[in-house]
Amino acid sequence: IGDSQTYGSNASLKKSWPYQLEDIIKLKDVEVYNMAVHGWGATEYLEIFKKAIFFSPKVVIVAFYTGCLSGKPV
Repeated sequence: IGDSQTYGSNASLKKSWPYQLEDIIKLKDVEVYNMAVHGWGATEYLEIFKKAIFFSPKVVIVAFYTGCLSGKPV
């Protein structure tokens, strides 16, 4: 669950980090769902989480981007 950073905006599908994660763990018969949309924030994360639980996930990763690229507040 996340915003454009998780969705993979400006990147091909195979370059998004959720796709890379699935590629790394695919040998363990695990599916990864990318439930991210450009521009989303905490409110949308909560709403999509309510839908995500219908997949009965064992793990949910929420990637929260704070707008900080260099480690310093923007």
